[in-house]
Amino acid sequence: MKKSYLKYVFIGALIAVLILVLCFLIDFVRVSNLDHPIFCKRVREYWDGGSYECYGLFYKVNAYADGFNHYGRMEIGPYWMEFQP
Repeated sequence: MKKSYLKYVFIGALIAVLILVLCFLIDFVRVSNLDHPIFCKRVREYWDGGSYECYGLFYKVNAYADGFNHYGRMEIGPYWMEFQP
């Protein structure tokens, strides 16, 4: 009984990790194509035309606007990444 229980816990943990990796990869591809990320929450917006910072689980996205609501640069990285317009 105990061995079966550990097997289910391992499978559940593996599925959770795969879902987190999939969420990161989807946001990574979207940021690479200069699209807005899906799985992160905006925490700070700037008054320079639409630049913002948002946090996902274990990562941060910085989006820099050029003043016309067009995003010229987006970057994804760790939480300690600085916002540098």
